[in-house]
Amino acid sequence: MAALEPGGGVVVAGSTYSDRWPTTQGALKATKTSSSTDQVGMVARLGPAGQKLVASTYFGGSRVDLITALALDPDGSIVVAGYSGSQDLPLTPDALRTAFVKDEGFVARLRPDLTGIEYSSYVGGNSSDRVHALAVP
Repeated sequence: MAALEPGGGVVVAGSTYSDRWPTTQGALKATKTSSSTDQVGMVARLGPAGQKLVASTYFGGSRVDLITALALDPDGSIVVAGYSGSQDLPLTPDALRTAFVKDEGFVARLRPDLTGIEYSSYVGGNSSDRVHALAVP
């Protein structure tokens, strides 16, 4: 999925099997740590006209992690959501939920430069949960 920024840049997010996704200096997660048969989330910020990779990172843990929703916060933060099969998805101390049950839904707010996490939490109940949409005012 993709979202257009006010200045003409584009943010893309999704999931990849690739262990060669291009990441940028200081990326939140510079290398894929899941197996070659597991997808992992990826987020990238492209400059206007898509001619420059401004920031790029993997997002996830050691199992399958799929980003299925993307929104841009007015302050430049990137909000992603989806579902995770990883017990080690990066979560923040103030997370709504830290307990992993099975294929958890998640929501995460990433720094504009994709070097860190502002907020990340599992969301859902006591079985498989998935997040498919986001809205940021």
